[in-house]
Order: sequence, then C-alpha cells, then structure tokens
Amino acid sequence: MKRIWTAIGLLAGPLLFTGCATHRQMSEAQMDLYEIRQENRQIKSTLAHMDSLLAEQNAALRKFNADFYITMQELQDRMSLIEGQLKDAGAQINQATSKFETNRPTNPDDTTAGAQKPDELNPESIYRAAYYDVIKGNYDMAIKGMREYLKSYPKTSLADNALYWIGECYYTQKEYEKAQESYERLIKEYPQSENIPAAKLKLGMCLYNLKNKTKAKQHFQDVVKDYPGTEEANQAADMLKRYDNR
Repeated sequence: MKRIWTAIGLLAGPLLFTGCATHRQMSEAQMDLYEIRQENRQIKSTLAHMDSLLAEQNAALRKFNADFYITMQELQDRMSLIEGQLKDAGAQINQATSKFETNRPTNPDDTTAGAQKPDELNPESIYRAAYYDVIKGNYDMAIKGMREYLKSYPKTSLADNALYWIGECYYTQKEYEKAQESYERLIKEYPQSENIPAAKLKLGMCLYNLKNKTKAKQHFQDVVKDYPGTEEANQAADMLKRYDNR
C-alpha cells in the first residue's frame, strides 16, 4: 500500500508543478498585456497632444501669413502714395520753371511784361491746396479740393492727377467702391495719362478688397503683361502670388 501512494506521488508531482508554472506564466502574460495597453494609451494621448499642438501652430502660421500680406499691402500702398507725391511735386516744379521762363520779361526794367493776372493762378492754387491736404492726410478736404479743380478745369494737364489723388484718398480710407469709380474714370477719360499703370493696379486692388478676386486677378495679369519691368508690374505680380498660395 505504501508503495502505491509513493507511486501516485511520483506521478502527480510533475503534474502539480506543471500546473503552477502554467498559472504563473498566464499571470505574467496578463501583466505584460496590461502594461502594453497602458503604454498604448499613453502613446495615443501623446499623439493627440502633438496633433493639437500642430493644429495650433498651423493656425498661428496662417494668421501670420495673413497679417504679413496685409502689412505688405499697406506698405506698398504707402510707397505708391509717396512715389505719386514725388512725381506730382516734380511735375509742379517743371511747370513752375517753364512758366517762369515763359513769363520772364526780356527787358529787366519792364517788370509788367508777361505778368500774370491773379485769376490765371487760380487753377494751380486750387490744385496745390488740395495736394497739400493729401500730404497732410486731410483726405476729405483733399477730395473736395480735387473735385473742385476737376469741375472747373477738366482739360488742364493736372486734371488726371487730380482724379488719381481722389482715388488714392478713397483707397487709403478703405472706401474701395468710391476709389474704384475714380480709377475707372481716370482710365476712361485720360487714357494717355502716365497714371494709367498705377490706376489699373489700384483698380485691381479695389476689386480684390471687394472680394471680386476673379476680376481683380485679370487686372493684375494685364498690368504685368502691359507694363513689364515697372513697379506697378512688380506689385501686380506679388498680388498674383496670393492666388498661387491659396
């Protein structure tokens, strides 16, 4: 009998040992699986956080690009305004010099020869006063003065300049529809004006700001094509890049 129990013990021992080992291995596997799941959740959380940061960075980048383009446009507008003012000042100096040479008396003692009547200076006085208002930023007064000049002297050499500055005053104040009307009138009534390239560029920018971007694009393309190498063409090309970056 004793031998029988001994034999049973010898046979059952390995089985019990094997059962304990299998249970321990399963427990370890479950722990490993739990740790893997924990790590997976941490990875997902980290990825979600990175996606959130990336979205914030993309939003900040888009805002920066938008602000950058707005700033560049404002700088270009100011540069155009200054260039126009310098051009206008040069034209006035040339006119004044020419008028002085024309009216200078041939006889030094004859101080009345070629003297102008006060009324003959009136057109330039009106224009000059309005132009100074443009420079000083008194845009409403400038518009009023330029309109008065145009109404009274539409055929003079400065009439196209007056119409251009009316458009610039409206554009600077972001009254794009009124600025558009001024530029279109300038292009129609004074097709030979040296202000035509700038007027066509600013007409396109008015349309762009009025959300008529398809028509604005056509104007920018026309400026690049018709006036290559000019500052207006360069600015129009910069505006066209905005369409490519969208």
